[in-house]
Amino acid sequence: MVAVEPRQVLSEGLQVLLDRGFVIHHADLDLGRLDAVLATWPGYRLRLYALSASEGKTRLSLSGYRARQPLAAESLDTLLAELQARLSANQ
Repeated sequence: MVAVEPRQVLSEGLQVLLDRGFVIHHADLDLGRLDAVLATWPGYRLRLYALSASEGKTRLSLSGYRARQPLAAESLDTLLAELQARLSANQ
């Protein structure tokens, strides 16, 4: 859970993924969802959810696939840490 609004989480998440070379396939604030792909072999697909949890707080979820296999949660730690650092810096 992060102490910012879902709109800001999606905005920062979008920028982090673009900085890493991902292409955004779908971004929808109403759904609180962002889908991105990285076209390097074997291919990566990530999904970020940012859903309002309570006033001013957002439940953040990040999942991904590589070559149609789910990524281990720990493989997303650096991406999540970068996103959290950006969110903290902009508070």
